[in-house]
Amino acid sequence: MTTTKYKLEIDCFSGRQNPVFEMAEEDFAALHQDIQRLETTARQPLFDGLGFRGFILSDSIATFISIQKNIIKIEVNKSVQYKTNNQGILSKLISLARKYDEKKTYATLIEEIAHEYSI
Repeated sequence: MTTTKYKLEIDCFSGRQNPVFEMAEEDFAALHQDIQRLETTARQPLFDGLGFRGFILSDSIATFISIQKNIIKIEVNKSVQYKTNNQGILSKLISLARKYDEKKTYATLIEEIAHEYSI
């Protein structure tokens, strides 16, 4: 029997692996519920350039959520949905990144992101 793994990724690097943190199911579920409550919007392109792009939430089964400043793309199995993002979700993501970066390996990066978003 395999255990589902939940991950929080800071989508920021090009050419090397992004910081990825394994997270608790409860934190993943709470954030996923908050995202589901957001206003649904039409399909929009995600920023795919250099630098900080946003966060990625995923589970090891079928959920992949790209969270950028103004837009969230939710992929579950083959279903895709877009939501309008808000400051509250970004604040929670930054708090979770701080929580799961236990060794403070990415503390400076996380603080730069918080400053960029004035959180």
